[in-house]
This record gives sequence, C-alpha cells and structure tokens, in this order.
Amino acid sequence: TGAGCTIQATTTFIENAITPGTLSPAPPTTICAGPAPTIVGTAAVGTGSVTYRWFISTDLGGTYNAIGATNSVSYTPGTVTSTTLFYREDTSELNGLPCSVNTLPYTITVAPLPVSVLIGTAASGATLTGSGTLTVCDGEEVTFSTTGGARYEFFDGTGLSRQASSTSQTFSSTTLGSGDIIFARVYNAAGCFSQTDSITINESAAIALNVTPISGVYEFCTGAPIAMQATAIPGATYLWQINGLQVASSTQSTYTSGAAVPHLITDGDIVTVIVTTGAGCTIQATTTFIENAISRVGTLTTATPTMCAGVAASTIVGQASVVSGTTTIYEWSRSTDLGVTYTPIGGTNSVSYSPGNLASTTLFIRKTTSVLNGHSCSVNTLPYTITIAPLPVSVLVGTAASGATLTGSGTLTVCDGEEVTFSTLGGARYEFFDGTGLS
Repeated sequence: TGAGCTIQATTTFIENAITPGTLSPAPPTTICAGPAPTIVGTAAVGTGSVTYRWFISTDLGGTYNAIGATNSVSYTPGTVTSTTLFYREDTSELNGLPCSVNTLPYTITVAPLPVSVLIGTAASGATLTGSGTLTVCDGEEVTFSTTGGARYEFFDGTGLSRQASSTSQTFSSTTLGSGDIIFARVYNAAGCFSQTDSITINESAAIALNVTPISGVYEFCTGAPIAMQATAIPGATYLWQINGLQVASSTQSTYTSGAAVPHLITDGDIVTVIVTTGAGCTIQATTTFIENAISRVGTLTTATPTMCAGVAASTIVGQASVVSGTTTIYEWSRSTDLGVTYTPIGGTNSVSYSPGNLASTTLFIRKTTSVLNGHSCSVNTLPYTITIAPLPVSVLVGTAASGATLTGSGTLTVCDGEEVTFSTLGGARYEFFDGTGLS
C-alpha cells in the first residue's frame, strides 16, 4: 500500500474447453446426384454440456448456411444434386457460457453427368445426329455411336438392353425394322448415367431382286453366250460379277456373257448382280446356269482308209461321246466334194457307221447331240476321209516277132508258132489273163 504494507489475494478461472470431433462419411464420397451417404461424426469433448449444429455450402465453401434441427453427432444429408461441403459446429456450454469450435469441412462430390449425343449411321451412308427418324435400307446394318463417358449401354424403345454396359461406344444391328427405337445410357466413372435422345428407324420397303435368262432356259451349250436380266429398278445401277469378278457395271439391268474369260460362263459358275438403288440401298441376287457339255466328241477310225471303187468300205469305228445330257443322239453326214458340202445320212443314230460301196473319195463326219432338260447342244467330229484310189488308164499292145503289132482291142495276125509279146503301162503291178480268165 502507500504506507508500505503488502497484502495478497488469489482466485481461479474455469476454462470452458472443447475438442471438436471428426467427420467421416460412409463410402462412397463421390456419388451420383441423389441420396447422399450419412456423414458419420465423432463426439466432441467439452467441459460443459455439448450440443451440435450442422452447416452446408453449395458454392464450394464460399458461404455456409445453418441446417436447422441438426443437434446430432452424425448427419444424413438426403438428396444432393451438386458437390456440397458440410461442417459441424460443436458447442460446450458451461455455467451459461457457450464456447464453439468447428470441425474441418467435409466434401461430398457429385460426379457431373456425361453430355452425349447419339449418332445413327446406316451402311448405305444415311446418318442422323440427335433425335429424329433415320431412314435405312431393308435389312442393312445400322451403327449407333456416342461418346463422353466411361461406359455405354444401348436400349431399344421397350427398355430392353440391346448391348450390355461396356466400354464400347458403338452398337450395330441388321434386324431393326420400322418403328424400332434406340437410345443409349452413358455412364461416368462413378457409375452415374445420362440418357441420350432416341433415334427411330424407318426401314425402306424390301425390293425383290432376281436374275433370270432372257430365253427362260437355264441350260446352255459350251461357250455359248447367255443373255440374262435382273429385276428392273428405276434409277438403279447394276454391277455384274462372275465368281466374284466384276464383268460389267451400268444402269442397264441386262448382261450377256461372252466366249472368253472373264465373261465366259462354265457349269456351276455363280453369277451375281449387285444393285444400288436411287436411295443408296444395296441388294444382290445370284444364280447359276447348267452347262450342257460335250466333253468328248470322240474320234473316227477305219481299217482300210484307202480302197478301190465298187468294194464295200470298212466300217468307220467311232468312239462314244461323253456328254452331260440325259440323251445322246448321233447323226452321220457325207461329202463327195472334198468337204465343201455335207449331206445327212438318214437313220444313222449309231456310234459307228458302215458306208457300203463307195464310188469316189468320201468324207464323213458324225454329229453328237446332247439333250439336257429339253435343251440340245451339238458338236461334230473331225472329218474322216475314205479315199477311193483312181483306176489305172492303160492300153494293151500286142507285138509279133515278125513285126506285126496291134494297140488296143482287135485281131493280131501272127505266124505259126512265133513269139508274141503283150505290154501295157500306167499301173503299179500287172497281171495277164487269157480268154478263159486263166491268169
């Protein structure tokens, strides 16, 4: 004091201490828009009576608003549509003095939904982006695609999944018809999805396409051209193939094969016509033709190809023909003017032929006809010649030793017992006879 005296007094204060709890939500902490998991808190430790109040921020912590009636250690937020931050205010009240401390903010992240557009593309080239109607060809493949997600699932208009959730961004089908609807769900990494607009299919009417021979006959002779026609479609183009090799392309619906590759058609060859309509649709048809083939016409031989006139000729022996038809017919013809003209020999439906007596050199051919389903094809053998050797032109000359001579026919007067010589020429060999026929 002023008088130099010293006195003292003591007192104590009571700290209203509080230790905040912690927040840890049940997984997951990144969710799709919708019900959020409960935020599980631990109790605060305070000197006084502890109460709780929760706060929420939807602007990434810029501002927080108190959530009413939330005096609880844990909190269930309910539906959350965007990323939201929460904290809990822990208050200890001691003798009427409240003291508060906040937990650290806890964030529940709402994964943004994918923004996707569905694209439909037909094989013919038609395409549609977004919602609407896509016109496609009958039975053609249509591919649907979208992007912007981690996984994709495609549905039809009934809600049936046409392609299960996968990382594939495309779905293709050849079985969609008019009125069918396709849409996609696009999933983000959290499994949240958005749904694209839908595409409705309008399928063009089916067009019947056929390839037929113009003659109406599918059988053909080896090497013969075949005129054929496809169904006429206004505004269409036609691509013709034989065994997959292109042989013609035009706006004409007809085609005629040729005698040489690649236009030559043989038995079993596949003829294909691929038609592109004015709408860009592609259809095709195939057919085959049946070759009435004579694979072996046969050869002709005879034992005596050169002979004398007036003597029965040897039989011309023919080799049987090999044909694909069900009936084989043979017809022989002859020529006496060295093959300039041939005359049919009636009644000669045989593999071989006996000509009989021949007066001059004669050529023979045999025509083989194969009949398949009423369609006939014919091929001739090479000509076979039977040569009639020309007779020698000779004159007999008689000469007596006394000198008398006679050429040709007549009477030669000779002396008794004298030698008479007869001579002739023009031949290869000679034989002399008397009037009785004695050599």
